[in-house]
Amino acid sequence: MTSLLLLGAALAAPAHVHPTADTLTKQSLTESVWEHFDPATASPSLVDRFACGTGVVQQLKDNWDWFTPEERAELTNLVAPFKEDLLQALPANPPPPPGEFPEGTCWEQMGTYRHATDHFAVEWDGSNIEESDIEDFGEALETAWSNQVEELGWRQPHKSDEYKVMVYVDSSNYAGAYTSVEVCSGSQLAYIVTGNGIFWGDWYQDLAAHEFNHAIQFAYGYAHEFYFWESTATYIEEQTYPSHNAWAPYIAGYTANPWIAMNASSQQSQDIFSHMYAMAILNFYLDEYVGGHDLIRELWEYSERFPMDVYNLYLPDALESLDHDWNEIYTGFIAANTVMDYEEGNRMGRVERMDWFDELPVNSANSERVTRPESLGQNFWRLNGDAADSDEPDLVLLFEGELDGEWLVLLVGTTDDRVQRIVTAEAVDGDDDVETYEALMTDWGQHEDVWVVMSPTTRSDEDFSYVFDLWAEAPPVEETAPEEEAEEGTRLPIVGSCSTSPLAPRPAWLWLALAGLVVRRQR
Repeated sequence: MTSLLLLGAALAAPAHVHPTADTLTKQSLTESVWEHFDPATASPSLVDRFACGTGVVQQLKDNWDWFTPEERAELTNLVAPFKEDLLQALPANPPPPPGEFPEGTCWEQMGTYRHATDHFAVEWDGSNIEESDIEDFGEALETAWSNQVEELGWRQPHKSDEYKVMVYVDSSNYAGAYTSVEVCSGSQLAYIVTGNGIFWGDWYQDLAAHEFNHAIQFAYGYAHEFYFWESTATYIEEQTYPSHNAWAPYIAGYTANPWIAMNASSQQSQDIFSHMYAMAILNFYLDEYVGGHDLIRELWEYSERFPMDVYNLYLPDALESLDHDWNEIYTGFIAANTVMDYEEGNRMGRVERMDWFDELPVNSANSERVTRPESLGQNFWRLNGDAADSDEPDLVLLFEGELDGEWLVLLVGTTDDRVQRIVTAEAVDGDDDVETYEALMTDWGQHEDVWVVMSPTTRSDEDFSYVFDLWAEAPPVEETAPEEEAEEGTRLPIVGSCSTSPLAPRPAWLWLALAGLVVRRQR
């Protein structure tokens, strides 16, 4: 049929590349460092005002041997001005006497000045830093501690029952921060580095919540994929400062690019970098619809079972191991995202749709090369409910996707920004080159809109092509024996029959009509 022909053509086109792991070079890493830490060179983007540098600093440490001594000195001054070399071990303090809690950290004082709170030692250099700002920042860090450790039950950072957590404020205008670890007293202890540019409005408070959560995450190990580090730390801002909603603009990293793989991670690609933060939307879904905030914390506790793993714990596997049905969760998640059906969905923007249909039938709508969905990425298509016809109240979907991908395909009925109904397409026998799915939504005109949502669920670094047809029809009529025999040469009406398959059998003329349609819808 038509869709098969178009899908074959689509498969021949080159795919875009959104790797889930970075392809690093010395040049790309250097550019990332400067874009993160030097406001004068940073390109305008969604996250420039914050640009958490935790990931890029770790990449820099891992590839330090790429750089000359002169380059190392320049990069160290940019990223860690309290050191002579980024990999230099910080000088440690002697352990405190038994029963005493020191005023400082596990290391010698790094800054000229220090402001101590109950759990943090905020240190800084430079006369351009206001002590009142430092005191406010210390209070924000203590608020984060009180909320995340004492109220929500997260583990406190390693050795923070013996030493204060070091926080260093650089005199630069950098408005971001990063969290890293260094060995001291036999353990890897977390510390936080920020720039003086964080002190505008109440931004420093949200940053404190975000970075402190990273310090906590290090206490659970490195198993989770890195996007989940950033998505969790972004989500936690709402828990610590619910009236701020500073996390909300970052959701645009998902809504503008929903086709990017759920677990994609990159410090070099701006789209993927933004997407990592934006996947906080998944944390919100797990909180609101599945297991509350406790589930988010339990996922980090679960990661401790894999102490040798680094950034490779697949979230669907973790949820299944905690006795949650990933397929059910993911179905609800992508359905909710059609209209941002969340408590604070009005702050989340609108998901990018491939097209908006005002009439039926839709013939051979297909994936575009640059927006083909990747693993657990999605495409969204919207159908206006005004196109419904009472004479043909049933909506039919025929979907064909690239064979190498397993697919989740939905019809989602929505009204007033709430999900009312979800119909999951069922796989049927198809051609050897495609996976074929069918779905039927009865009385679809009762909804304001119906969305077609598709997502490849195969774990892969590839993207996947698809094509679909959408039409309305009358419900099948139950067969009844005619009262009298028809006159010779008279055709009896073609009728459907009840069926256990998602669609009743289709009349042959309908399939022939579809096969003759070769119009490809353009985005």
